[in-house]
Amino acid sequence: MEAVSTPVAPNARARLGWLAFVVLACAHFSVLYVWRSPQFLNLVRYSHGNEQLPYQGRVLMAWVLDLTAGNSHLAPLLLRLASHLPQEFHNPYLIVLLFTAFFSMLAAIFAARASLLHLTHDRQFASWAALLTLYMAYFNLVDVYGLSYSLPYDVPSLALFSLAVWLVFTQRYWLLLPVFLVGTLNRETFCFITIFLVLYAWFGADAPESRAAAMRRVAPHVALQAIVWVALRLWLHHHFLQNGFEAGQQGGGFFDLHLLHNLKSLLNPFQWPLFLGLFGFTLPLLIHSYRWISDRALARSVAILLPLWALAMLLVGVVVEIRVFDELTVFLVPCIGLIVWNRWVLPARRWSKFPVGV
Repeated sequence: MEAVSTPVAPNARARLGWLAFVVLACAHFSVLYVWRSPQFLNLVRYSHGNEQLPYQGRVLMAWVLDLTAGNSHLAPLLLRLASHLPQEFHNPYLIVLLFTAFFSMLAAIFAARASLLHLTHDRQFASWAALLTLYMAYFNLVDVYGLSYSLPYDVPSLALFSLAVWLVFTQRYWLLLPVFLVGTLNRETFCFITIFLVLYAWFGADAPESRAAAMRRVAPHVALQAIVWVALRLWLHHHFLQNGFEAGQQGGGFFDLHLLHNLKSLLNPFQWPLFLGLFGFTLPLLIHSYRWISDRALARSVAILLPLWALAMLLVGVVVEIRVFDELTVFLVPCIGLIVWNRWVLPARRWSKFPVGV
């Protein structure tokens, strides 16, 4: 990684100002997200474990809703709180989703900040660049057109992925395991964290000997994560099998194939601005300035992970629901952050050391 200049330590007032800004920005996102996006699921059925598969199998938020809005003691308190809010929020389930979205986005930003701090060692830059998480979420989760409904596990998934990526960066693999377990209960796409762990460890080693050592170091963690993922997904699938499957799903399997439908969507010019707007129109910058990602292990891992995710979504997702690309934000943010850091921030700091006219 390129050597960095001495970072500027922000004072206490600047830290408080940043924190206040982040809290207000997360509150704005949460209100807009819950208010603007209709719920795809029947939240009462979902919290009681009665929704169709595959949605009910993403059970983490069902448990949260059942313990809060579905609780006969807590629901009246939530309704009393909702009475002070606009009419659209007079629902205990939506109040829980409002707070969940807020704290999940806050956690995602703090985890992204920790990742960027690890990569750049500049607290001030990491703090502001981490807000790319929020910026991209507005485009991926609060659509201006298209299929704009929401699902209760989308924003928590962003937070859990962001935390997991930081744990991979800092090699806290044993702490990653409980996060992986919770993330898998939330959404099955958490298996991509295991893929990222393998890729980042492989590309982070320079010589074949060190690569072999890196693979030996992560192999037990990869095996444990694979066992946890398979065991949980099989258990959830079996546990909710009596719920039935979404209309049109073929054969009652784990996934339904949507490849032909997705290819038609990709050929529809009306959808092209939607796809271009993914991650706040930052994909062209990522492609054009890929060489400026100074953590080459991250750059190479993401170069494999992004098309792999896109292929998976083409097969089993519905790509015009661009929320299915939501978790990729946690890989894009450090990449875009490093591009900005190396292309503009570091050169500007070097030039600022010279007297005017030199």
